[in-house]
Amino acid sequence: MEQFKRNRKASRSMFTRNSNELEQLLNSEGNITEIKALFELLTAKSDSLKVVDEETYALLLEDDTFQEEDLIKELESQEEYRKRYGLLEIRVNEYLAKKLSVGEGTEKRNSSALASRIEDQH
Repeated sequence: MEQFKRNRKASRSMFTRNSNELEQLLNSEGNITEIKALFELLTAKSDSLKVVDEETYALLLEDDTFQEEDLIKELESQEEYRKRYGLLEIRVNEYLAKKLSVGEGTEKRNSSALASRIEDQH
């Protein structure tokens, strides 16, 4: 049981570190490539954490020394990590959509300006 708890603690720590870094990049309107890469890493950490949480919870259910209150606290804690991931996923998607739509608008304006200059030359 202790081994699972240590593994979970390390997994949660890495998830928190990656999610904080991603949040900083989003807040500072960082590089799209970095944001995508970090989000992929966070997704992998979230998936791994979910497995570890499920294994730990199963062990807690088998342990008669844990009370219902403890199980509820465990589930609430797991839910907080999933919620944080979900919120960051939404922010990343919104950020990327915003950046891509701005980029497309810039490309269209640049293409139109280039086409106008070519026409003016002829």
